[in-house]
Amino acid sequence: MNDLAHSTDEWMEPGGLGGFATRTASGNRTRRYHSLLLADAGRLVLVNGFDAQVEFDDETRPLTSHRYVPDVISPDGGLRFIKFESTPWPRWLFQLTDRLAVEQEIFVPRGSSSVVLAWKLIGHTNERVKLKVRLFFSGRDSHSLQRENDDFSFESYSQGEHLIFRSYPSVQAVVAQTNAFFLRDPVWYRNFLYREEETQGLDSTEDLASAGIFGWDLNGHSAVLALGAQGGDRRLGDGTTEADFARLRSVEFNLRRPEHARSSDFETHKIE
Repeated sequence: MNDLAHSTDEWMEPGGLGGFATRTASGNRTRRYHSLLLADAGRLVLVNGFDAQVEFDDETRPLTSHRYVPDVISPDGGLRFIKFESTPWPRWLFQLTDRLAVEQEIFVPRGSSSVVLAWKLIGHTNERVKLKVRLFFSGRDSHSLQRENDDFSFESYSQGEHLIFRSYPSVQAVVAQTNAFFLRDPVWYRNFLYREEETQGLDSTEDLASAGIFGWDLNGHSAVLALGAQGGDRRLGDGTTEADFARLRSVEFNLRRPEHARSSDFETHKIE
């Protein structure tokens, strides 16, 4: 793996309501509070992370890597990770071929308890490029860890244009707004290893649950996935289209413009 794939630099996207999204630039979660979506002013982790892969040219190419017990990194998404920028929000570039890449971005809209994830194809190909993403759910205190258990519920259902996921009866449900299709396929991911917890002699192993697969065709389309706690604000309103996302992205960029003297766009990064 390249040096970026081993980066332990951490980023954080605060929402202003006590919640945040955070993990390392490499994508590996090294602490128990590394997560995407929290509730209860940041005390309750609802969505810990995700697994992403692209299917292209009859091959599956992961965009993520995770550390598992005893000290194994899998899959090999780090091999494709070639660029990271934190301004105006965290963005990654993954190289698929000499002339084809995928951009990934994650941001928390200011003053919200939601998080927005998006992916788009950089370059052009006549081959179909499909993106598949699995969210990792828990519903536990940000200072504790979850192990596989029979109380966890893989319950998911549609509510209008939204998908609802509830991990435990007493925990707020997660509302997903997306332009993806969703295939229910419950599975446990076992024995994630959090290196920073391990070095401090703390419990460092966790099991996380995935309710199913979000899927997109990236050819000419952006993939959008907005997550929020049920009962909270929904920054995309009732919309799930690319136009809705573009409006939200533009508003968020303008809100941050005075705070950053320099910004760049991955579309200007030439893939040699």
